[in-house]
Amino acid sequence: MVAPAALTGNASTAHCSQALLGRSCRTARAPAVPTLCAGRVGHIGPTKRPVDARLAEPGMASDSEETSSAYASIHMMLCSGDDGAGGGSEPSYLKYTDVDLVYENGSYAKLLRHVSANSDLLELGPATGRMTEELRSRGCRVLAVERDVEAAALASAFCDTILVEDLDSFDPESALAPRTFDTILAADVLEHLRDPVSLLVRLRPYLRENGSVLASLPNVAHGSVRLALLEGRFPYANSGLLDLTHLRFFTEESAHQLFTDAGYCVNGIERVTRGLDETEVGFASSTLTPALKDLLDADLNALTYQFIIEATPGPGRSTARPKLGWPDPTGSREALINAQARHLETLRRLTNEQVASTDTLRRLTAEQSETIAALERRVSAMADELAVIYSSRSWRAAQAIRLIALARLSSLRMRLSQGSSPPR
Repeated sequence: MVAPAALTGNASTAHCSQALLGRSCRTARAPAVPTLCAGRVGHIGPTKRPVDARLAEPGMASDSEETSSAYASIHMMLCSGDDGAGGGSEPSYLKYTDVDLVYENGSYAKLLRHVSANSDLLELGPATGRMTEELRSRGCRVLAVERDVEAAALASAFCDTILVEDLDSFDPESALAPRTFDTILAADVLEHLRDPVSLLVRLRPYLRENGSVLASLPNVAHGSVRLALLEGRFPYANSGLLDLTHLRFFTEESAHQLFTDAGYCVNGIERVTRGLDETEVGFASSTLTPALKDLLDADLNALTYQFIIEATPGPGRSTARPKLGWPDPTGSREALINAQARHLETLRRLTNEQVASTDTLRRLTAEQSETIAALERRVSAMADELAVIYSSRSWRAAQAIRLIALARLSSLRMRLSQGSSPPR
């Protein structure tokens, strides 16, 4: 591995330019005064978020302003596709630049809430470093691994060290040792790898005793994907649940299995929730019948867009209360409460229907019982009538006559069978 090159002051401008235009950079260290660079770079290009007012304060060092200006020029050049030869297209990593770190029901905000300030952190796949910038502002010391050399050059403004490596073939022993980390952060990264289990196994020795992996994973079992599949479609897109670059797809069960197969214990799980019609995966309204909507609304996983997972080295799945203030693994906050309320409402409706059916069955059973009781009374009355007949004097007198008649009839049949003439 090439030894990291320290970039400080104006030197960072030249090195980053060389990395972007020559694509020869393997490792880089952050500029000596990275704050302004972080703020400016994080908001350059076609983004929707405004510049953070904290990064626009006067009194910034002039060399940092020059560095920031260089980053801006480079970034704008990449956005326009001008690499010196003319033409080109927007780099794929730019879609990860405009990320919302504030939206409470977003994966980045949820992950950030569980990162301790002033910690040593290994960030996998930082792209241009929008999230890294926030980590740096919280006093975290960040070592990042990014495979795109252009994105890495921009993200280097926010990292202590950044390594340009493919995570599928990344060798932590040669790149990281002897460093260890409080947190390994994988925000929307593991689903892009051929073998995320192998990477997690290789990184396990570089977590400190109380260290953990924080990861966000998309949920392929979201209700919108299920409905699209019912229509015979699996619509890949440029981003979202069915991102074209996703190599692995996860449900809650397989997300747990990913970490347990790598030798981790899942200590906490939180959910980013989206309604059935709030994702980029479309479906026909006719597909969502009332009965199917009730079933999906009652299933928390059908409303889960992403899983936010904390895992620590160790076998099995923890039954202890999740640490770092995580909610219980069954869900999170208002979204979970709403989902549970919908579930309870569905159960109430089904219970009422069952009660109505039970009442109908009880009524029919009562009617049948009355019919059976009437028949039993009729049979009993007929038996009483027969008993009276059998015990009467006339029946007994007629019984003797019947016996004599039966005897004569039997004798007559015997004579006829022998060919004799009947008596006159």
